[in-house]
Amino acid sequence: MRIKMNRTIKFRGKSADNGKWITGYYYHECGNTYIVEDRQSLSETSRNVPYVVIPETVGQFTGLFDNNGKEIYEGDIVERIVHQNPCFGFIGNVVFDSNIALFCVEHNKFGSNSRTPFVMPDDWVDKYSNRLECEFEIKGNIYDHPELIKKE
Repeated sequence: MRIKMNRTIKFRGKSADNGKWITGYYYHECGNTYIVEDRQSLSETSRNVPYVVIPETVGQFTGLFDNNGKEIYEGDIVERIVHQNPCFGFIGNVVFDSNIALFCVEHNKFGSNSRTPFVMPDDWVDKYSNRLECEFEIKGNIYDHPELIKKE
């Protein structure tokens, strides 16, 4: 049996040298954490550059995009916008919940440290009316803008 995987697996981390965000492949070696920027389309001398990153800033790409087309990573602060019922909207940070093997948005809307599964865009659409029920917008991330997390 052959299984085809269509998911993009990549990571983001903040450079230990200059604080710039780097996206690419993740690896850890000899006590250092690296993100290797994918530059395969460039000349051979400048492709696949490894950057030492701050380990606690490393987050995986969720495979999802916000309403502006930006990639959503673990550690991003997102606003859930519910068009038909705004009281179900919230602001929280994207985490991976290993108990249910899903990316979630952690927030305080429905109690301290509530987690709402952050599932595929098909689940954001009402199955009967085919209207968009909710969408997400990146507001920042927990490393650069922790003050964006609201205490509800």
